[in-house]
Amino acid sequence: MTTQQRRGGLEVWAPSKVPPIGVELTDEQQMAIAFRHLGDIGFAERNFWFCAVEDQSSFIQYERIGADNILLEADYPHCDSTWPHTQRTIHEQINGLPDDIIRKVTWQNASRRYQHPVPAAIQADPNAF
Repeated sequence: MTTQQRRGGLEVWAPSKVPPIGVELTDEQQMAIAFRHLGDIGFAERNFWFCAVEDQSSFIQYERIGADNILLEADYPHCDSTWPHTQRTIHEQINGLPDDIIRKVTWQNASRRYQHPVPAAIQADPNAF
């Protein structure tokens, strides 16, 4: 099971949301079943990815959440996205974070998560694009 925390809610692998036949479960019961292993930080690190946009608290808690599991979310082209001020908004949200964390949040984690290779020239100099 792999899930991604999104601003609009938590996406959960569908079978974990299906109650046994003839049993009606509350949302709380369904969530308790789906996330019974959350006390195991290793479980969360292996299975959860957190996407954030306009939520600086997510970025500054990178040590608690796990810097390898946070992705920057731009939410374009939705009407509530940060466009056309996305670059400024991102800068405001991640300003002050260590450079290695900024690299992870802005592109490395997404590249790894979605198995999308980034050319070496761009990795060495993101402005080369």
